[in-house]
This record gives sequence, structure tokens and C-alpha cells, in this order.
Amino acid sequence: MMAQLGSRTVPWSQLATASRGVGLLLLFLGTLVAVLFASFPADCFTMTCTGNDAASVQYGILASRLLWTLGAFGLVAGAALKLHYVLEEPRADGPEATQRYIAHHRADFLLLLVGIAILLLLLLTAQTAISPAL
Repeated sequence: MMAQLGSRTVPWSQLATASRGVGLLLLFLGTLVAVLFASFPADCFTMTCTGNDAASVQYGILASRLLWTLGAFGLVAGAALKLHYVLEEPRADGPEATQRYIAHHRADFLLLLVGIAILLLLLLTAQTAISPAL
């Protein structure tokens, strides 16, 4: 006889926290890639430049936009998971619990709006090219 498997609940809170953490990490990495690829190397200030031509700058910006898009999606997904599955309205725990619920709800909704704004900004600037004077 095969043993019956018990149903397990999905850890929505842990998934939301992990999604937001990975999203913030990807936003940081996207910024780091943009700074590394789009900045002038140190030898440009002392002699002729030998690196970072316009193509490498464009590839760096493209990679950073990709990382920013994935990071913003992680933030949006984490906030949406927490708003939809994790936050439960307090039953009768008092005014402090209600205030905590409202504060968490507002913070997650604001994080959702910030993530959507980042995605919208990336969408609107997707066709712009940066042509640095090297």
C-alpha cells in the first residue's frame, strides 16, 4: 500500500522575502555593471585611452538594464506575494495589531509601485542609445 502524502502549505512568506532579497541583489548588480562598464578607465586621464570603447559601454548598459528588469520583477513579485497571500487582517488583537497591519500593507504596496515604476521607466527608455564621446 502506498502511504498517503499529506498536503503541505506553501511558505508564501519565505518566497516573498526571498524574491525581494534576490530582486534587491539584482538591482545592486545591475548598478555595479553599469558603473564598471560605462566609466572611463584610469589610463584615460594620464595617456590615450585603450579600453572602454562605445560598444563595450553599450553592452554594459544593456546588461545592467537586463539585471535591473529582473531585479524590479523580483521586487514586484515579492511585494505581490506578500500582499496577496501573507498579510491577513487582524481579527480582534487590538489597535496596535491593526496599525501594524496597515503599516505593512502600505509598505508592500509602495514597494509594488516602486517596482512597477522602475519597470515602466526601463520600458520607456528601452530604445534610447547612449553615445559617449570617447
